[in-house]
Amino acid sequence: MEKKHIRLLIFFSFFSLISISAANGHCQSASYGRIQIRSPFRIINRQPSSWGSPGFDLYCNKQNQTIIRLPSSRSYTVNQINYDSNIIYIHQDFSKRNEINDFNVTRTPFVFPNLQTYTFYNCSIQNSSLVYPSVPFPCLSSRNHSVIPVRPEFFSHRRMSSRCKVINMISVSVPINGDIRSDVELMWLDPCSE
Repeated sequence: MEKKHIRLLIFFSFFSLISISAANGHCQSASYGRIQIRSPFRIINRQPSSWGSPGFDLYCNKQNQTIIRLPSSRSYTVNQINYDSNIIYIHQDFSKRNEINDFNVTRTPFVFPNLQTYTFYNCSIQNSSLVYPSVPFPCLSSRNHSVIPVRPEFFSHRRMSSRCKVINMISVSVPINGDIRSDVELMWLDPCSE
């Protein structure tokens, strides 16, 4: 009879250890390229689903870049993940997509820590230094026009040259000392710390 109790004790101890290690596996980390991936994130098809939380799935593209796909937006390249401040830095490439739209985080676990508004102008002048303070976007410009994003709180629309027409106004989260050419910052609450 004692042997049966010992076997049962060993059996339940073994399954308890498996449960504990599976629960801890949720917050394990792994490196992918230069970016360390750990909870709440995971790389789809490279890490077990138990390693990540819903809405934090990352992917790898053919260029071995880490990609995040946001349900209300598009796919973006991940440049850095800061786990101390819970901020993921992603690249919104206006030049590659040749369109200027709001960056949308609805239906995601992310928020904007430092939201800034920019008005994009299409100016029939090439010299964007005529408009200060502007951020040059040569990849969206041509010989015949310049595309210039300007923060409205620094430059009034009424002061803009008559040769400049509004394309769009967008809001995006960029680093405090950065501008719209910087990576977009998305902040999250870490499920592992709760």
